[in-house]
Amino acid sequence: MTRAVVFDLAGTLTVTLPPMDPAEPWRRYAAAAASHDLAGLLARLIAGEHDAFLACRDGGLSFTFERILDRAGVSPVPAAVTAYRACWEPYTRCIADAPAVLTAVRDRGLAVGLVSNTLWPVSWHHENLARDGVLDLFDAMVFSSELTVAKPHPEVFRAVLDRLGGLAPADCLFVGDRMFEDISGAQGVGMQTVALPDLTVADEHRVLVDVEPTYRISQLAEVLGVVDHWLAPYGC
Repeated sequence: MTRAVVFDLAGTLTVTLPPMDPAEPWRRYAAAAASHDLAGLLARLIAGEHDAFLACRDGGLSFTFERILDRAGVSPVPAAVTAYRACWEPYTRCIADAPAVLTAVRDRGLAVGLVSNTLWPVSWHHENLARDGVLDLFDAMVFSSELTVAKPHPEVFRAVLDRLGGLAPADCLFVGDRMFEDISGAQGVGMQTVALPDLTVADEHRVLVDVEPTYRISQLAEVLGVVDHWLAPYGC
């Protein structure tokens, strides 16, 4: 019987850096877009991203980069998109041991999945994961920007189960950094969970929820010990 370990992306597989001013990527977008109303455009972009957070938090709904631009009344400007992505680039890097950890999970005969809440097009993430040499280590990936819902909505987790060949939730271990989106969402569909807290999450984006993960770790490499413990009853 196939089993899988499913990972969150940002804050779980990516590097931990000092928090960035959340307005800075949009500030760079607005500046590169050469808008005649720089302050107004920036305010609309920031408001759009806040609406995206509220849609996820309060309704489990997804949002996209394109919808934020549309709400701001602008079309994508290639130079501005490049400036926006460049601001985020350091934060998209996978941690140094991510390839080794993912490979070790696969070497145990497990499938590897990825589930991420994101505004960005799937192609951006594929480019970033390929850059870091991990794209081909995933058997299935789900990004909320390709769905109408976002974590912790159960349909996001069911989507990755389907893409992993219709696995049962009990046959999947979910690893994530956020208690609301990751841990409560995964446990809500019946997965066991591993919490790897990201202490750099902005307070305004940290949603408190009364949930206890199955396991807790302090660094990504520790997930391999958890996986071995999880597999032990199966004689693996």
